[in-house]
Amino acid sequence: MSARSPVMVVWMLGMAVACVGCAEKSERGPAPSKPDLRSPRWPAGYAQRKLVRLPQERVTQIGKALGGRLLAVTNYFLHKGKSRLQVNVIEAASQEAARRVYRNLRMRSFAGRERIGLRGRFVVELMGEGPATRHRFVRDMDLLDKSVGRYRVRARYGLVRAGDAADVNVLFNLVLRPRPGDAQWLKRLSQLRKSMRFGEVLVLRNAPTAAGRPVYRLTPAPVKTQTKGVATRYTFGAVKKLHGLPYVDLVAEVVTRGWTAIPATAVPPPALTAATSAWPTRDAAIEQRVRTIIAGHTSGAARLRAIHQWVHRNIRHAGRQGSRDGVVAVLGRGFGRCGDSADVLITLARAAGLPARLVAGWIVGGPGHFWAEVYVASKGWVSVDATAPWIGVSGDYLPLMISEDGVLPLMHLRLPKIERMPR
Repeated sequence: MSARSPVMVVWMLGMAVACVGCAEKSERGPAPSKPDLRSPRWPAGYAQRKLVRLPQERVTQIGKALGGRLLAVTNYFLHKGKSRLQVNVIEAASQEAARRVYRNLRMRSFAGRERIGLRGRFVVELMGEGPATRHRFVRDMDLLDKSVGRYRVRARYGLVRAGDAADVNVLFNLVLRPRPGDAQWLKRLSQLRKSMRFGEVLVLRNAPTAAGRPVYRLTPAPVKTQTKGVATRYTFGAVKKLHGLPYVDLVAEVVTRGWTAIPATAVPPPALTAATSAWPTRDAAIEQRVRTIIAGHTSGAARLRAIHQWVHRNIRHAGRQGSRDGVVAVLGRGFGRCGDSADVLITLARAAGLPARLVAGWIVGGPGHFWAEVYVASKGWVSVDATAPWIGVSGDYLPLMISEDGVLPLMHLRLPKIERMPR
């Protein structure tokens, strides 16, 4: 379904992946205070120009393509000043059918996650305008998905101690496409391997998400386990090697709740606003920059919004994949990858007096990723992705590693298998 033709609905919906929606309600449907989406009330400022109801034959075809029986599909065409937005409301026969449609849309593509919402038996797709506008619309319509998600992640991690993050990513891609009979491949593998240091330790997140703590199963079993604060350190004896790289296999069960802050049991210690080798909060230029960014903002939430907005607008997403090149260098050149943007955001947040830490994991249907968690006194730990134009993350973000000092050696040796578990 598109602005050009309602017939395009299957393909346009298929191109969208959702990481935003709303919490699924009980079998009784949406709470009475929320308007039924068969007669939607639009956010302030939006006016409806026209609507198109698709014929039942087309509705049935869309339902078959998306895995759930549908009752109706309606295209609404809205405007707000010069902005134009198309809102496609899909009514499913049941909440379970709606969630199947929602999940299938999420898995079709990684692009456009902010354009899909969910409420009870209704799935909503937005078209037109930019991601930030679409996200605000979904949020204002109370379609953000705050339901609990349960996932099983099967991954393989190299036991790397130190190495350039972008080089580690290059090594990962070499291992994904092995050519052991190719002299050039072997030479490059050897060069990269020699540039890194390996050990016998893997550090995983112990801190809970908004929905609970992770559970891990490691092969081989560690010979020593030590939990300290938000992380657990696993030490191994003899391990297998892949192309000369020591590794362990991980099965993790992770529970998430999107768009929800993580409650804090205590005020974070001063160490979480301190400078580290990765986060130079006491650099004079950085101190001056953060004073300018947060000028006039007194609350923690307002300061976080200002810092996030500045980083998102001023650090372009570009450069070597997997890089963490250092905050000063990234600020100087104005671009970096997700790890670079997360490091800049954490540094500025700490310099502004907001405790912050680094998180690494995977996005369901997408890549490995770095993001931040920032403590706001009125909320708790707020997840923040500097590459997204909004604060908060969906339940598709699966955190596996965490660092409170910026040291986070990380080496993937194969793409993970991610399975959604029954709730």
